Amino acid sequence: MTPIPLCLWKHREAVSVHKAAGKIKGAFLQSNSLYNAIISNNMSLQPTFTTPVEAIGFINTCLQQDDSAKLFAAFTQETSEFWKDTLIQHLREIQETETLERVFLEDGKITSFPEQDTILNLGGHGLRTHHLHIRLVKKADGWVLESILMCR
Repeated sequence: MTPIPLCLWKHREAVSVHKAAGKIKGAFLQSNSLYNAIISNNMSLQPTFTTPVEAIGFINTCLQQDDSAKLFAAFTQETSEFWKDTLIQHLREIQETETLERVFLEDGKITSFPEQDTILNLGGHGLRTHHLHIRLVKKADGWVLESILMCR
């Protein structure tokens, strides 16, 4: 199968992505020189969402599959190891007492992403949300999970 290249340029970094044999392979360049490439055969694509319901569904699926690595890999901001277990524990507690959809989508009131804004914050300061803040941001190809943070 012939690779299909897709090049993205940003801040002197080029990313060349090839889809071959159903796997994603990528080369990340740290400068303008092709000779400085670092090859990564396990590059994961970040999921994009068309509705907040899809984003919460993704989080819920990760919890059901006990795949926290998949969840944290989907974030655009890295989560410190210190917080990972705590965040998962609180998400599970919410899912057990109500549902993530009911809590973070405000009992069905939030059904779509804002048209004008590029950031959507779900959850917040309160016992019902366990003080979790789910932050989604709009990118060129859709909405992505930026982070889940806990305040207090």
